[in-house]
Amino acid sequence: FIGGAMANTLLQAMGYKIGDSITEQEYVSTAKDLISQAHKKGVDLILPTDVVVAKKPKNGVKHHTVGVSKIQNGDMALDIGKETMKKIIPKIKSAKTIFWNGTLGIAEIPEFSWASRDLAHLMALRKNKPVKKSKERGSYKKLLDNMSGLELIRHLRSAGMTTPILIFTARSSWQEKVEGLNAGADDYLVKPVHVEELVARLHALARRAAGHADARLTAGDVTLDPGLKQV
Repeated sequence: FIGGAMANTLLQAMGYKIGDSITEQEYVSTAKDLISQAHKKGVDLILPTDVVVAKKPKNGVKHHTVGVSKIQNGDMALDIGKETMKKIIPKIKSAKTIFWNGTLGIAEIPEFSWASRDLAHLMALRKNKPVKKSKERGSYKKLLDNMSGLELIRHLRSAGMTTPILIFTARSSWQEKVEGLNAGADDYLVKPVHVEELVARLHALARRAAGHADARLTAGDVTLDPGLKQV
């Protein structure tokens, strides 16, 4: 699933009008190629079907939800809608590894943060374990309102979530790396990064989560060695 501002470029590549939403015009051609490759390889590339729009990204602004084909001139897509969330819930529940890179909307603004909060809540419940409530602040929603990424990781771990977590960030000091790992992350990667390294680290996390020490994958008489790129 691709949400947030990144989804705007892909929606634009599919021919949708996105109003004044943040987009990367120079990557529309690349987005078209990505969509084409996903279709050819049978990859289920999920994009928003509805979004929360407003004229400006600020507190208290009037906002409403529309289908992606109904975005008007002057509108900014600032969060995903409830129909989109319903569509990705089964994917999140069945996923063995989740790589979460960024929020689904402008989560710093309450009006556009609900989807990101719901996603975090859903991830904590994936193992059918209850989410602990904060005695000081009450509900989980309130707990997430001003929670940092590290606080979220600590809370998910305390709730019993064992899904591997990779921190992908521009924060590069050794102290920040130590703090992230001690919070409960399984790996820490600093931007910018080569795609090959990112993929290798994700493979390693998935392998360890499944209890496999060997990087080679074996099925019957066939063994795949991703390091040597040999079968």
